[in-house]
Amino acid sequence: MKIGAEVLALIGSPRRRSRSLAVLICSATIAMGLIPATGAAVASPRTDTGRVSLARALRAHELEPVRIYRCRQWSRSSLRCSFAATGVLAGSTAEYRCRGLAARTRGRWTLPRCYAPLLWRELLARGLRPVSIGGCGSEPEALVGCTWSAAGVWTGEVPYRCSGKARYETDDASWQIDSCENEYGPIEPLETTPGPVPVLGINENWLQRETWPFLDAAAAIGATVDRVALPWAPVERRPGSYDFSHMDAVYTRIRATGARPLWILGSPPCWAQDDPSACSKLDNPTAATYPPAVEMVDEFADFTVLAAERYPDSTGFEIWNEPNHDHFFHDPDPARYAQIVQQVAGHLDAATAVPVIAGGINPLKVDTPTADLISDASFLRGVYRAGGFGPVDALAYHVYWGDAAGYRLEIRRAFARIYGVMDDYGDERPLWITEIGADSTRMYSVQRQAAVLVDVLAMLRRIREIPVVVIHRMLDTARDSHGVLDQAGQPKPVYCALAFTRSLTPSVCQTGTG
Repeated sequence: MKIGAEVLALIGSPRRRSRSLAVLICSATIAMGLIPATGAAVASPRTDTGRVSLARALRAHELEPVRIYRCRQWSRSSLRCSFAATGVLAGSTAEYRCRGLAARTRGRWTLPRCYAPLLWRELLARGLRPVSIGGCGSEPEALVGCTWSAAGVWTGEVPYRCSGKARYETDDASWQIDSCENEYGPIEPLETTPGPVPVLGINENWLQRETWPFLDAAAAIGATVDRVALPWAPVERRPGSYDFSHMDAVYTRIRATGARPLWILGSPPCWAQDDPSACSKLDNPTAATYPPAVEMVDEFADFTVLAAERYPDSTGFEIWNEPNHDHFFHDPDPARYAQIVQQVAGHLDAATAVPVIAGGINPLKVDTPTADLISDASFLRGVYRAGGFGPVDALAYHVYWGDAAGYRLEIRRAFARIYGVMDDYGDERPLWITEIGADSTRMYSVQRQAAVLVDVLAMLRRIREIPVVVIHRMLDTARDSHGVLDQAGQPKPVYCALAFTRSLTPSVCQTGTG
């Protein structure tokens, strides 16, 4: 080693130079790693052998070395190396990264824990199928940010997708893991075995005489229920003066086919509403949407009792249609509807053995800012808060959807909303589907309408026991293509498809024209 003149000048006298030069040379030698400093690791050719043996140890733990570095010999029998390695998570092709400090003592390597595969196995044990693990280090303090995601299918064919955080508690060797909050939201599970085939009905404006010839066509595909309005206004135009003649004719015509009517009770006359003078200025369909005045609900109940006594061979009496929708119940109010149902059902319960149905709720998912439309779950919960439905025998729900491809999941979410509220209030009454349909213009072709509706009906049998399902509707109109017959009264593919599900083959389906 050469020492420059500038350095010798700084050292000073020859004697001082001799002593200082020795210190300087020693310090430089230590700095260059030629002589070990006190307490420092000892570099040794054995570290190369150690890297090879550490690689073998990592592979024995199903880890593939990516880098082994900073190997130091701490004593004759102790070696330490930093490493980075990758592994494949169990039952998947997903990789995880593990890094840390490994120590070899007396020929055996001790590796730090890799928490990613531990968390993976823990998620599997909890019934979750992991998709990814991230942020997990090899030291306890690095576990705060450990994240995971999972996706799969739970019992009942319920798809799920969720994510969260996890932390390993070293004191008791346990995991603290966020619960799986399904990103799909609540989904009604499907039973493995289908339930009983429900009674089939057809919803139509059977009050119009021109629809009566098609009652036989409904019966030909197995419909034993015809859902039809029973409006109060035309029966009792003046207080105490009743005219059931047209309703009698409807009842007789339906019973002639072997079917029975499911009556929709509603449409109070103007004299029974909050503002009779304002009502008289409205067209009949609009006036029919207004509920009876609070003091007139008993009058409404009296009318329903007379109808129940007059039509004993009915499938049921349904109190109103879609009361959560402004189009059918002006200014929808669950508390007001609850009062109507409680009083009417109380009267009917004492007067008839025919089932009394309430609800008929439109499957709206969200409320509107103006409260003209109240979501199905919000409205149902509001009725329960106002005292419930009284002595009704069943609740009614309508099944429609907006997602042409994802209809199965959308429908199951709708049932989860309704059954979720019913379960919260311990209501175990059956749920009737008093309207269900798929249109064949805006959403589907006529062929696809048939396939989808049959598929939905099969799925309903696997949800919960649903005793009655009513198809909307019999005939297409200029604005509504949900019918099983077109506007000319000719069968669409869905007509024969419904018949085939009941092992029936109407003559029109035998000729192949349906």
